[in-house]
Amino acid sequence: MFGKLGDLSKMMKQAKEMNSQLENVQKELEHVEVQCESSCGKVTVIATCDMVLKKIHISQECIDTGDHEIIENKVIDACNNALAQAKLKAGELMSEYYKDMMPF
Repeated sequence: MFGKLGDLSKMMKQAKEMNSQLENVQKELEHVEVQCESSCGKVTVIATCDMVLKKIHISQECIDTGDHEIIENKVIDACNNALAQAKLKAGELMSEYYKDMMPF
């Protein structure tokens, strides 16, 4: 008589455990960093895998050009590279999470 309720209870417990593990993976993403450069190597950006920029370093050589448009483009290039790399790394970590969660 209570068999189906027991199954539902078991499923709810599993769902809670999965949610807890997913939260742990998301917290881990906050601490995994990637570092990327602009295509010319004059700007370096560090980002976390939860898509937060942590640091931008612009080389003195780049600053000395005095060309704001070039500097801005290099910063954008480096930021896009870092966020793309962070997205890939986050995908790898999430893939591992789902692989461990799936019974098949």
